Amino acid sequence: MEKKTISIKILPEKKTIKENLEDKKSPINLLNILQRNKINISFPCGGAGICGKCKVKFNSGIPKPTLDEKRLFNKNELKSGYRLACQVELKNDCEIFIPSTSRKKAIDTLLSKYKHKQQIKPIVKKLFLKLEASHLGNFKSDAEIVETAISNLTGKYYKFTLQYLQNLPTVLRKRDHQVTVTVSQNNILDIEPGDTSKYLFGLAVDVGTTTLTCSVVNLISSETIGTITAENPQSDFGQDFISRIDYGSKSENNLKQLQEMVIEKINELILEICNKYDISPLSIYSVVMAGNTVMNHLLLGVDPYSLSVAPYTSVVKKIPLLFANQIGLKINSLAEVFMLPNIGGFVGGDITGDLLVTESINKKGNYLLIDIGTNCELVIHKDGHYLAASSPAGPALEGAKIKNGMRAEPGAITDMLCVNDSIELLTVGNEKPIGICGSGLFHIINFLVQKGIVSSQGKLLKPDNIKNISNKEIFTNRIKTDENGVIYFILQHSDEKNDEVVLTQKDIRQFQLAKSSIVAGWHVLCENIKIKYNEIGQVFIAGAFGNYIRPEAVLSLGLVPDLTLDKINYIGDGALLGSKMVILNNDNVKKFESILNKIHYMELSGRVDFQEFYIEDLGKI
Repeated sequence: MEKKTISIKILPEKKTIKENLEDKKSPINLLNILQRNKINISFPCGGAGICGKCKVKFNSGIPKPTLDEKRLFNKNELKSGYRLACQVELKNDCEIFIPSTSRKKAIDTLLSKYKHKQQIKPIVKKLFLKLEASHLGNFKSDAEIVETAISNLTGKYYKFTLQYLQNLPTVLRKRDHQVTVTVSQNNILDIEPGDTSKYLFGLAVDVGTTTLTCSVVNLISSETIGTITAENPQSDFGQDFISRIDYGSKSENNLKQLQEMVIEKINELILEICNKYDISPLSIYSVVMAGNTVMNHLLLGVDPYSLSVAPYTSVVKKIPLLFANQIGLKINSLAEVFMLPNIGGFVGGDITGDLLVTESINKKGNYLLIDIGTNCELVIHKDGHYLAASSPAGPALEGAKIKNGMRAEPGAITDMLCVNDSIELLTVGNEKPIGICGSGLFHIINFLVQKGIVSSQGKLLKPDNIKNISNKEIFTNRIKTDENGVIYFILQHSDEKNDEVVLTQKDIRQFQLAKSSIVAGWHVLCENIKIKYNEIGQVFIAGAFGNYIRPEAVLSLGLVPDLTLDKINYIGDGALLGSKMVILNNDNVKKFESILNKIHYMELSGRVDFQEFYIEDLGKI
């Protein structure tokens, strides 16, 4: 019997893929085909049919729509051939077009604006030694000769490894007993011939749910050599960490796969920085990593299942010191890897890093810290005491569950203005608008509320209900209702290359759900630590999303307590900066340990007061 082969033509790549149906034990999923053939496509929900971001257009061979596709697309879109790659099971020849809005794009690196000045006191250091060779009458071993010289310089003795002993005889005699020894607090990490004392580097890593950011730091000058950001490849299994817990907990192979994916990507970023700045990865001797609790577990290959069920217990909070070769980092094999400790529940080492930054800025006084990312973490500080919580804000603020939502990539709308009686949209990279990122969603809704297009309860008004605004037609001409009765506001009209970009009533509701979760979170913390809102001296907003929101919008929409503009501070990637602070000065370990001894974690799920504050805030915007 002749095998049945189908042909899939991909545009605009003009690539044709052949698939043999009879060789497959299960239906051919389009998303799997695109992944296997390394064709760029975004799917933040991990292929669950929830987010609608893997949208493709069938020019021929249009399959029947699934229930998820009927929910996410209107009738005209379905009739035009729009489908979700994750939902399509192919049976016939077809031609598909993948729009630019469905592509993964390069991610900009977010740096903290704070340049923290501190004494350079890294945990690792290099010692250049001119040693006297052993001779008759002096029968010291090679190890004793080095050990004595180090002790004379530092006043202490260090442990060494078998690897060190194996390298010692060759290295010692290569440059006439002139060597450089790298030591940490307790261990000899490396021995090299000659004087390499100028080549001492550290690595700071922010292990985010959505992105990975690596910085290589000169441990002698404190200079940041290079920083680079990339998407966390685990996003293929869901942009939220609950999806990854579910996948990783199913089998040891799945857990190993998630660990290897993130380590491999970190290694790629290290190599890219080192190649660009002509640095050997072998000269990186110290690593500090910060991630939320789930990311820390997955990075170590530890099953995070216990975090997904009450009482949401982590396997470990304070992670022991590791060597790079234990987790597969391709730097000096004995480089010490320190992970900033978790606090409780989903509040992890990334918040420990944030707190190091806020404490260095805020020398005294009460403050509120909000880290807005895929999840939202909150810390309130009052008179030397800390209360922390994780608030389930959901993915809306990162573009998921928003009809034209996307990450902050080129073409994403970041702001909306009214200039000379016309609407002007600002975008990432000043490119043509193709979607809405989190800060854009915030600013657009704030703009429409201020103009009276969206009510104070969050309702997108119909044209007849809009009163007392000048040039009313500028706005009312953009308000439409689809065949399902869903009202929406057109931000960017469609053209030959791109579909229209809209904000729907459902999008506004998703925003309200996310914002109210954050607001309810800090209300509960303030009530339980017994602090009045006017007693909060500063608000610190961390994370990529928060860094791009204008403070007046933050206040206007009630994301933070009603304070003055000068009390709102943006710290950017506090997890990365906090990691750098630890790399450059080991005394910062004592500082965050002091904080952790005073911090209490509060679980918000199931709390009546959280639900009450949440429902109360949902009724307004």
